[in-house]
Amino acid sequence: MRATHNPAAWQWPGGNLDDPGETPWGCVVRECMEETGLRITDEPRLLAVTFLPPIGDWTTHKIGFAFDGGQLDQGHINRIALDPEEHTEVAIRSLENWRTHMSAASFHRLTAVAEARSRGSVCYLEQPPTS
Repeated sequence: MRATHNPAAWQWPGGNLDDPGETPWGCVVRECMEETGLRITDEPRLLAVTFLPPIGDWTTHKIGFAFDGGQLDQGHINRIALDPEEHTEVAIRSLENWRTHMSAASFHRLTAVAEARSRGSVCYLEQPPTS
């Protein structure tokens, strides 16, 4: 999905935990519903753990989780309802086609997660600090 705050950025559904009792999987289900209108019903399957250093307005380190949300068919794609406060469009592309639409770091993360999904494994990714 194309981010409203940075039109050059393409993002997956996601966000931060909203309350102390929310789990990472609960956050995924909630954020996916808020940002796409789609309800995830599959069992949680972790694909990646990411580590991000403080960047911009973030003043602390951040750990993220990428989960497999299942296979989207045309019916799911047709039902996507974006939150206009967060995203302006959705695009479905082949993995290689994304290379020209995202930063090298984002494309690296995408390919690592896609590989973990195809192998049935989990990957760990660190983003180096920016200078």
